[in-house]
Amino acid sequence: MFLDKQQKYRDIVTGCVLLLLSAALFWASQNIRDFASIGVGANFLPLLTAWLFLILGLAIVIASFRKTKPVKSGNDTSIGQEEAGEDAVFGGLPSVFLSIFLMVIYFLCLEKVGFLVSTLVYVFLQIQILEKDKKRNHRLFFATTLIAVVLLYFLFANVFDISLPSGILG
Repeated sequence: MFLDKQQKYRDIVTGCVLLLLSAALFWASQNIRDFASIGVGANFLPLLTAWLFLILGLAIVIASFRKTKPVKSGNDTSIGQEEAGEDAVFGGLPSVFLSIFLMVIYFLCLEKVGFLVSTLVYVFLQIQILEKDKKRNHRLFFATTLIAVVLLYFLFANVFDISLPSGILG
């Protein structure tokens, strides 16, 4: 018996649906025409989304085949291991509600505080919520957050030519 055979099949179906969606987006984006030259074409975002769906779908399908581990045939043992596996990944409803609350605060502060500061604080706090390990490496989290936010700002401001809220830095 496997750890959770039903979950494995759900993951495979989800991965296959994402792969099909990716193929449909690839096909549909071939017919998009550019009307103006603004750096990136009109089909850039659909193609980017298609590539992300393709990568995510493959990752889910591959992970579903890797995570099946045999367990003892007793019901108590398999239930205990399933719950332990869920707790290791999912922080429970408090984490979900805290994440939603944090997103609302982020969107409310975005205009006044600015993209750089509010995104830096939001991503750092979101990592803290999602991290389950008791030995948290705050320096690594902050460095990762800082690099990601600066790269995002550069991408939006220079590549896509989209102005972001400057807020207090402004």
